[in-house]
Amino acid sequence: MQIRITGTKTSTFNFDVNKLKTALPKAFRKISGSILVPQLAYNAAYPGFATGDTYAQAPDTTLNVTGSNGSVTKIRTILPGNNYTVAPKVTIVGGGVGGGTPGVNGTAGVAAVATAGLNPAGAISLLTTGSGYTTVPAVTIGAPGAGGVQATAVATISGGGVTAINIVEPGSNYSTTVAPTVTIAAPGAGGVTATASALVATANTVGSITVTNGGSGYVRQPQVYITNGNVGGNGMGASSSCAYYRCGCDDRQEHNGRFRP
Repeated sequence: MQIRITGTKTSTFNFDVNKLKTALPKAFRKISGSILVPQLAYNAAYPGFATGDTYAQAPDTTLNVTGSNGSVTKIRTILPGNNYTVAPKVTIVGGGVGGGTPGVNGTAGVAAVATAGLNPAGAISLLTTGSGYTTVPAVTIGAPGAGGVQATAVATISGGGVTAINIVEPGSNYSTTVAPTVTIAAPGAGGVTATASALVATANTVGSITVTNGGSGYVRQPQVYITNGNVGGNGMGASSSCAYYRCGCDDRQEHNGRFRP
């Protein structure tokens, strides 16, 4: 904060340090408005605002400003990797009080558990944009094989037509020989429905990651590792990110048995 004194004073300034210490927090509060992240240093201007310092680690992409506990709700595949003849192991580390893993070595809570699937749906190509769209249409990707996770996607519209389709959930256990169907919801009366198609799945790549137990006691975003911990595994290069009700986590991938940030 910068203080500017206007006018000209010919005599020496006599500062009262105690009065200045009282006035500055009031001035800071007046010009700053609401503070988002609790820090003890703000209590002079906002009495009782913080009970401790809230901070984030360098890889974090989100911040839990309330300090409340949560569970892992979603893990998203970032890179599918290759050559996974069996599904890789998913390990969730950290995120608990003091940086520990909930349920491990005395850290409060229960560790989250997740499993990975292989053979996600292939890339989607927009064939025709359609017309008459005033709201974003639903996009439906055909179902996978038995035991797989169905892929999902969202559309983007502009000027009444569909301009892009992006995969949100890659899915798993899709055929490597038969492409799934892609259906775009119709626009209003008088419009033309957009069309799209998908490629077949790329064999031995990581698809959707399913959280089988969200755990508890997560106060910050954990780290997720995809490794060849399962019997017969020999793939490499997959990475992921996860979320716990209001936090995400950093991306890590394995390269020749070593983690690469």
